[in-house]
Amino acid sequence: MTLEQDFIRTIQGLNPQVDLRHDTFWDEDTRQILTTDLLVEEVHFDWRYFTPYELGCRAMAANLSDIAATGGIPKWALVDIAIPKDFKQEDLKQLYLGLSQSGVQIVGGDTSAAEKTFLAVTLIATLPEGATPGRRTGAIAGGVVAISGPHGLSRAGLEALRQDLPGFEQARRAHLCPTPPLALGQKIARTLDRYAMMDSSDGLADAVLRLAQASQVDIVIEQARLEIHPDVQHLDWVLYGGEDFELVVCLPADRLSEFPELTVIGKVQEGQGQAFLDGVPLSFEKTYQHFERLIL
Repeated sequence: MTLEQDFIRTIQGLNPQVDLRHDTFWDEDTRQILTTDLLVEEVHFDWRYFTPYELGCRAMAANLSDIAATGGIPKWALVDIAIPKDFKQEDLKQLYLGLSQSGVQIVGGDTSAAEKTFLAVTLIATLPEGATPGRRTGAIAGGVVAISGPHGLSRAGLEALRQDLPGFEQARRAHLCPTPPLALGQKIARTLDRYAMMDSSDGLADAVLRLAQASQVDIVIEQARLEIHPDVQHLDWVLYGGEDFELVVCLPADRLSEFPELTVIGKVQEGQGQAFLDGVPLSFEKTYQHFERLIL
């Protein structure tokens, strides 16, 4: 168990009536979905290769990805921002244009001064009547695990940006201004009444591990089924690169034909919450952990 997981478990003990294992809060009474995400300068992004517009786009995408994984329709956004004193007004305008490019209505937020830039977005979404929200707990042995798109491109784009490499245009776009598959998430929620789903913002390996743990099954990925883009130079980028914002779905094999947008990468079987790549166990040790130096 990672320090971040241990921290969440501690908070869960203080708030036992809410299931904190998921990336969103789902309120069954109002059919609303809530999520929030924070970007911190020099932790999540660097002004050397992000424009203000791209930062806004990226911040909104991180939240939209969680909504996509729940099957929701985004309605409203709250934006909290802290910026240095030398932040230009035009740059602030461009940042909000990037936030707004998705079409989600920004209805409020808060502002503050800070030594570095902090940007937090909170999204409120709704789930239509009859739809089943995507949760991590619905995977069933005998099913398949599938993804909405290739992995590793965002990490390839990050490396190209850091090293100022020529080319890598698709990878650069994947990192700076991704487009989460909202329509696909909504389709899955409308169509299936039992499935497990989350996004891969923290990496493909992280997603399958968390799905396996929450559903108490084992998930086996086959390397031969992984689509690897020519710009992606290492298998570790596919598994652990993160920030691809694709959907990872566990669903019955006989329902797969209803979702041509998905690519099968493995299977779900009886187990105790482990994940494997061709029989080799995957581990949280290679995934990014914000709290790795935190003493709890």
